[in-house]
Amino acid sequence: MNEAGAPHVAHTFFAWDFASQEPALVVSVLSHSAKMANIRRDGRVGLTIGGNLPDLWLNGHGEATELDGADAARALALLKAKNKAVEAFVSRLPTAYVRIAVSDYRITDVREPGSPPLVFAYPA
Repeated sequence: MNEAGAPHVAHTFFAWDFASQEPALVVSVLSHSAKMANIRRDGRVGLTIGGNLPDLWLNGHGEATELDGADAARALALLKAKNKAVEAFVSRLPTAYVRIAVSDYRITDVREPGSPPLVFAYPA
């Protein structure tokens, strides 16, 4: 949320963090970006994950927390393991790492032609 309370939408690198029982993501953002300032001020976030086609996607909400030290290093390792492009991004730009504790999400799958959408939700 920005200072006016409106959502701030931005693209990020992300990886799932399976270290806890609850669903969580780690993301990388520019250290001095509006996105990071908004997270530091108000950790409530919305998220959308999807591919290049609008046939399978996840929408949800969570609470974002900035990471430091060993937690930030672990987040970077998760991000690098998922996407090799992360290295080039973080090596040339000041980057911060954030963990998002996902409170709810809904996955919609419309990949099967002629079938009704499959929908999965958390919590169920």
